Amino acid sequence: MSLQRKWPSFTNLLLVICLVSGEPNAIDVEQLEDLQLSLDENFQACENFYGHACGNWPLYHASDIESDLEEYLRYKHVLKFKSVLNQSFPREKQTKKPRQNFIGKAVAFFYSCQEEVNKLDFLKYLDVLKPGPGLEWPLLEVIRSQQRHEPYVPPQIWPLGKFDLFALLGELMSYGLNQELVQMSWVTINDRPSLHLQIPEMADVDRNLWRSVFKNMSLPTEVRRKYLGELLKVHERIQMLYENYSQKTEMTEFQISFAELQKESPHLYTLVDKIVPQHLRTAHDVVLITDYDYFPLLLEHFQNPYKIQRLCNYLMVKFLIFMKYQDHSNCFYTIKNKLHLAYDYLLYKHDYLPQAEDLNWHINSLNKKIYKQFGSLLKENRLDLSAQQLEFVQERLSNITLNIGNLPDHINETWLEDYFYYLSDMDIDNFYGNNLQVLRHHQLEALCCPRKVLCSPELPALPHYEPFSHAIIIPFASLSLPLYHLDMDPLFTLSTFGQTLAHTYVQALDVQNLYASTPLFKDIQAHPSVRCLQLREPSKEINQRIADLVAARVAFLAYQQEYKYNLQPTFSPLPWQKMFFLNLAHFYCVKEPDTVDELHDSPVTRLNQIALNLEVFGEVFHCPMGSKMNPARKCRYL
Repeated sequence: MSLQRKWPSFTNLLLVICLVSGEPNAIDVEQLEDLQLSLDENFQACENFYGHACGNWPLYHASDIESDLEEYLRYKHVLKFKSVLNQSFPREKQTKKPRQNFIGKAVAFFYSCQEEVNKLDFLKYLDVLKPGPGLEWPLLEVIRSQQRHEPYVPPQIWPLGKFDLFALLGELMSYGLNQELVQMSWVTINDRPSLHLQIPEMADVDRNLWRSVFKNMSLPTEVRRKYLGELLKVHERIQMLYENYSQKTEMTEFQISFAELQKESPHLYTLVDKIVPQHLRTAHDVVLITDYDYFPLLLEHFQNPYKIQRLCNYLMVKFLIFMKYQDHSNCFYTIKNKLHLAYDYLLYKHDYLPQAEDLNWHINSLNKKIYKQFGSLLKENRLDLSAQQLEFVQERLSNITLNIGNLPDHINETWLEDYFYYLSDMDIDNFYGNNLQVLRHHQLEALCCPRKVLCSPELPALPHYEPFSHAIIIPFASLSLPLYHLDMDPLFTLSTFGQTLAHTYVQALDVQNLYASTPLFKDIQAHPSVRCLQLREPSKEINQRIADLVAARVAFLAYQQEYKYNLQPTFSPLPWQKMFFLNLAHFYCVKEPDTVDELHDSPVTRLNQIALNLEVFGEVFHCPMGSKMNPARKCRYL
């Protein structure tokens, strides 16, 4: 049977593996099995490589809840994280102490999540968060009375002066709720992160989402309709307030110190004080305020007691929606991210450290191989760079460092104790109170995120380039099968983890980064190589196209040159070049291959663009010149 035309059945293939290698590595066999099960020979590799390599992937993974490799790695990582904590810090040994260290806080937060993970009740956040001292959410009063089967009674009106709108807004914003009456962002002023406040953009109401929130409140239909109607009117009034202010007023912007703001506008200072605690300020820190006149107007607009309570109900529902999006259906994903430094340190100590010497050597060795190929490609100078441009790119490459585990340099428990000192102690029986405290801490990482660390809103699972510190961050989640394993054959390692690592390097050299970094590359977007890639298949995100193509080329060349005396793996007679491309394809295999997002083309387009632009692909799969995956003209960036 010709291996160039068709694979043998997997049973026969395994037999061949055993005959060839005697005792194959179980990891390599598993990887090879995954390739075989995903393969769909109804698609010709020369016409649609994605269909050929990934056509049966959704069928093979039909029972998985994960839709792609990144989600799968994230899922496996959370399982490992749960296993480490359950084994090293069992629930029955956790006792309340007068003062928790950072490990005690992390462990208590974990077990409070484990208690609630299958029964999250977002209304319980409102037992912790109140609209003000001695005040209750008006709508929550109605909900509680209905749960007790009492007749409907409108909530009591609060006494004048008892409610502080800006204090509540500051509290909500400290947890991450944004764009509600006030927009918050962080800007750099005098090399320091500074708070920026302004009038927000008004988003349209998702009426279906609001209806679903109200439906979960267990209110009678007529009561539900009454309050939903009221809150939609509040939204309309806020929209009119924004529009009227924007039409009548020219935008103003100024910087003010915290001390000056406290004198000039005590109400606004109350909001800011909730967001930026005093221990994170310096005497030189300032607040940037756009549309300063809007803030007293906002207070004036909501003085009527009835308006105030309806506004509180509006903010309450917005907060519940925000928390629902935060926690989704599984709090483990979000708690792992919110206390990522504590949890990643525990994973480092209990899982990574025992084999750290071997892992560090192996990953750094892979990195050197990848870096070496970038140097070789730059010497070819396919972009026709000037000497000055070439020097800039080479220097940028040489300054990139690796951060394995997304942890700060020289991390230790003393440093972590200081970092988490202001995080309140965690109550192992109160996930909702814990989660709010941790959310506040996580929001403050905009002010104190360590250098070379990714403090991301999402749990990272793949290597990532951090442009501010020129670091490639390799999360522990990425050091897992099917992407990486110490004992994996070099062909599999370079075609998966190696190409992913190369992908992050390209992010430092793509059109966007070079254009933004120096005037030397002001014309890079018009370069023929870039135009070729764009004209072949128009893309909103050409930088990802460039990264995909260069990463595949670099990984292939790295394997071809570093293992030139031992290219063919001993565990299979399948030609190594085919095995390389089929394994590389698995990075792109997904359940919904035609999905496009704002940063990426569809996986089908991405993988096929790699195949049709790499000369070696057509040679390996014997694609006729002019076939879809072997056009006469090919595009290159490096």
